[in-house]
Formats: sequence, C-alpha cells, structure tokens
Amino acid sequence: MVTRLVGRWEKVRSRRCKSGQIANTEPRPKITCIISADGGKIGGVVDFLIDTGADHTVLMPDDASRLGITSTSLSQGCPDSTRGVGGVTTPIRYLQDVTLEFQTSDPDKTETVSLDRLGVIFPRRDARRGSGYSGMPSLLGRSFLSMCLIEMSPDKVVLSI
Repeated sequence: MVTRLVGRWEKVRSRRCKSGQIANTEPRPKITCIISADGGKIGGVVDFLIDTGADHTVLMPDDASRLGITSTSLSQGCPDSTRGVGGVTTPIRYLQDVTLEFQTSDPDKTETVSLDRLGVIFPRRDARRGSGYSGMPSLLGRSFLSMCLIEMSPDKVVLSI
C-alpha cells in the first residue's frame, strides 16, 4: 500500500545581498515530521528541506541543539563527511535508531518511518560563530528520498512511500 506524505512550498523571506541585488526567494519544498530517538529522550518537530541533491538526511546544528542532541548522544565512531556546493567539508556524526512521524494525505493519520541512523552536523570546534550554519534547514536527502516517489507541482509537494 502506498502512503502519501504531505509537504508544502515554503516562501523564503526576501533579502538583499551585499551587492544590493535581491537574493533568490523562490519557494522551497519542505516537509514537517516529529523525530524520536534514544527511547524518547530526544524528540521534537523538525521542518526538513526536501533536497534531492543531498546524499544524507541530516539535522543541522540549530535543530539538533533545539532537540537537545549533544555530541555524547551520537555514535562515537569515525565521522563521515559531507561537502556542500561551497566545497566545505563537514563532519557528520549519527543518531542511532530514529523514527520520523509524518502527516499523511489523510488528516487523521500519520506514517512512521524507522531509520537506522540520522546524520547530525556539528560545526568543528575551531569554527567561528556564524560559520554559515545558522538558520540553515535540516535536509531530507537521498538516504530517505530513495524510498519515495516525489511529486512536485506549483500547488503541492507529496512524497509517496
């Protein structure tokens, strides 16, 4: 049976670049879920940017901090790394045994998806404040999206699993 997870297009506030030009303000595809991990000790609501170009599904530092995730709650193995468009390599640690609960197209039902692990990005200790992560959305990347059929049109965003 196919379950349809409901996303949305979220408008981005316009802002001016240093050059005086208006930055890209195209709406972005987002989906909200409730995350739970560590036997329910860690959890909360997170808005994910649906990012088909991201290899990993990751929590960015702002969301991780808000959910109470610390480096001690993450796997302590050798971290993976990721590179963004800007070429910055960032270490990723993992939160183990995570559930994501999404709203379905039926307003009375949710769908829970279990993940073995969820990436969490923490800036390096030597990173300066304002190192570019502030305000960045958490990413629903191909590690999750590979299980989905993605439908996007001007009025809807739907992930079918």
